[in-house]
Amino acid sequence: MASQTITALGNAIINLVDRKTPIATASTVGMVKPDGSAVTVDANGTLSINMDTTPTSGSTNAITSGGVYNVLGDIETLLSEV
Repeated sequence: MASQTITALGNAIINLVDRKTPIATASTVGMVKPDGSAVTVDANGTLSINMDTTPTSGSTNAITSGGVYNVLGDIETLLSEV
């Protein structure tokens, strides 16, 4: 039963792709294609986002929350000394 459901779901997805599903926008449901630099999909279909642990000049990667916290903490310390 479960394998039939998975097969049906796979076939439905193939049908959507074959019908030239539109590109997703703010107002349209559709497919999303990673740009291959900051967001990638591996051979197993796993979506990955490249992250920087500190703000880096010229980087288009996202920054980890720890990296943001460390920078803001430093600013807070510097401002408290002014």
